[in-house]
Amino acid sequence: MTAITLPETVLALSFIGIAVIPWLVPQRPALMLFLFNALFVLMTGVLPGAVMHDVTRIMLPAVPFFVALASAGLFAATSYVTGRIGRFSAAKGIASVRGKIAAVMVFVALLPQAMDLLDYHPYELSYYNRLVGGIRGAYRQGLELTYLMEAFGPSFLDFLNKKLPPGSTINGAQANSVFEFYQDEGRLRKDIKITRDGGFDYYVLLNRRSAMTVTDRNFLATRPALYAHMDLHGVPLIYIYEGKANR
Repeated sequence: MTAITLPETVLALSFIGIAVIPWLVPQRPALMLFLFNALFVLMTGVLPGAVMHDVTRIMLPAVPFFVALASAGLFAATSYVTGRIGRFSAAKGIASVRGKIAAVMVFVALLPQAMDLLDYHPYELSYYNRLVGGIRGAYRQGLELTYLMEAFGPSFLDFLNKKLPPGSTINGAQANSVFEFYQDEGRLRKDIKITRDGGFDYYVLLNRRSAMTVTDRNFLATRPALYAHMDLHGVPLIYIYEGKANR
């Protein structure tokens, strides 16, 4: 999960940071501490009897240490490139050439992450890197696409407020409490009724396959009509099915 949810640049630079630890003598104690902490967090997940629920959440404490190692990798790579270029006579005539090269290296290192951030926003928690084929590849591999109901954001609430007929009844399954909260906050129309059982017009289902309940599966077994869905890069995050009242 760490390898396919960290940006590729951060992952590559962290490996460089680990590889150069023997040569970065002044920074070696700090880097060894970062490496130990990163590995400690991940190793707890592979020990016998480890509780592996919500694996992404459990491995998140390792991420800052990988980022720190990646910073060391970027420092090493920048030092190497500036040293090599600085040997050329043409570069010696450029003012602050090392600083300029370093700025370019930092920009190149951060650009892919910035582009991915814009590409996935506001669903950053659905991010997977290109080692697994992005979110589409992750979906084909059976990995989860959405996590803490963050897909029920402003754009989805705006869709419900604009598209659902007046007085509609929805069943949000495990997300009913979330919709009730949004309704109390004035973000979801007051005329929309929320129910956990009985008749409903629409069944709102988060596409989190490992967390589907028996109720969800029993409802899907009736082959309900799909009313709408919300996608990210062609992969569905939320389904809205026509409910019992419409059938």
